[in-house]
Amino acid sequence: MVTSEQVRKSLETVLVPAVKRSVVGMNLVREVNTADKKVNVTLASTGLVPDAQDWIKTKARETIEKLA
Repeated sequence: MVTSEQVRKSLETVLVPAVKRSVVGMNLVREVNTADKKVNVTLASTGLVPDAQDWIKTKARETIEKLA
């Protein structure tokens, strides 16, 4: 079972385009829940253009899937 801490740690590798800082370092990870072999992550998207939001969502999903 993946823990919330493992998810947060893995998300440190997901960098926000153009800024080159992690979503964790920019405090964009609002909530991480792990239960019943599922992971739910809530990310803030304040001020990010839709393309950047989509890119971050895709990269976050790929990163978390590698933990399983």
